[in-house]
Amino acid sequence: LRALRNGEVPFGRRKLITDLADRLTKHSMLALVGASGTGKSSLVFAGLIPKLQEDVLTPVKGWSYLEAFTPGSDPLKALSSLLGAKLPQDLSILDFLESNPSEILEILSRAGIAHAFIFVDQFEEIFTLTTDAKARENFLACLSALVTADGQPHRLVLTMRSEFQHELDHFPDFAKLFEENLTRLYKMSPGELREAIEGPASKVGLRFDDGLVDELVEQIAPDPSGLPLLQFTLRTLWNRKSRARVTWESYRTLDSARKALANEAERRFKLLPPRSQSIAEDIFVAIVVLDEKGEPLRKRVPLKILRNLGNRDWVDQIIDSYCSDPSFLLEM
Repeated sequence: LRALRNGEVPFGRRKLITDLADRLTKHSMLALVGASGTGKSSLVFAGLIPKLQEDVLTPVKGWSYLEAFTPGSDPLKALSSLLGAKLPQDLSILDFLESNPSEILEILSRAGIAHAFIFVDQFEEIFTLTTDAKARENFLACLSALVTADGQPHRLVLTMRSEFQHELDHFPDFAKLFEENLTRLYKMSPGELREAIEGPASKVGLRFDDGLVDELVEQIAPDPSGLPLLQFTLRTLWNRKSRARVTWESYRTLDSARKALANEAERRFKLLPPRSQSIAEDIFVAIVVLDEKGEPLRKRVPLKILRNLGNRDWVDQIIDSYCSDPSFLLEM
């Protein structure tokens, strides 16, 4: 994801990116909803925002692209911090927004921002991490004011995991705005997956043994959340390439694209000392929540909470053992 934020082309989604960018020329909001692992964040960071900045939203120089943020446990504070970077430090933005959420328009005006582009990633955190009902309501009121302003001068993009969309039923006014501006992101087709594999490879002169791309597509295509598995597999195969070729021999050491990540997770677990393995199990339980169907879902947990699960140094060592490869925990 960090590489994608630096402008790499998101192969396999080009038509969709163009369609979404065109939509934002006519509407002030885009709600991008899909299952975990369908590439929502990457699509926005690597595709949609560069496309908008390139030539879509006009006047190009008149748009202020504010730093993307996640709601976390206090979404109103996160939004206030984002806006605070544009205004004098003596202005209490949080107080403004708490007393009157529509003040977000006044705050943008004071900051000299005529056209703001705001991206809220992992929007579902207002339900999974935010416990203060009033803060949640004020945050949604701020976003509503932003997208319903006269003349639609601003743009708001949200990404949200589909399994949490029903939570918006408790906020009918915002739910209506959300539904009116909803785009569902589904899994890539086999053809899109092939482009996502072969496109980046061709840019760096990387080749695959005959039939290997077919195998990767066959493994990943049935899985609605398969992109993280594909990303991890391709990164591992890149590290094991023979000169400029990915071989069947290196692929078979992974077992399969569907098992590569799980096998690596298990290998790292077994390398932990016995005293740390039970703590690691507690960490894994803490970063997973079950949905209404009993299916496991990822959730972000503050580090300070994880450190309460055992000896702080041991917890840090466990986390380091899984984060030693920056790409690894990104997929977990």
